[in-house]
Amino acid sequence: MKTIGYAVLAIIMMMAGSTALCQSDNKGPVTLPKIVDDDHKVQMASLTVTVPNVVGKTLADATAALKAVGLTATVGKKGGNNVVAQAPAGTTRVTKGTTVILDFAASTPRVNIRH
Repeated sequence: MKTIGYAVLAIIMMMAGSTALCQSDNKGPVTLPKIVDDDHKVQMASLTVTVPNVVGKTLADATAALKAVGLTATVGKKGGNNVVAQAPAGTTRVTKGTTVILDFAASTPRVNIRH
């Protein structure tokens, strides 16, 4: 029963991608190999991207900026031409292919004040 317990523990620790130290059949410590090497860590890191901040942009510009990093856009609240909020927020790290929800409102008109 002890051997099965150690084997299960070894498998769980290997799946976690870490080097583990355990006892097996009283033969001393056994070092388990890492499953995830540095090359695979780089591949995993390339599956995430930083969400660009698209607040203030039009739908076309926001969609283009999101598509450029591997994300998609969907419209949440409608009410104008410019993005006023997004979820997830800009600078958030997400998995490629994530959909960013964009809320729109009318752009604020510029007012020129003469003195």
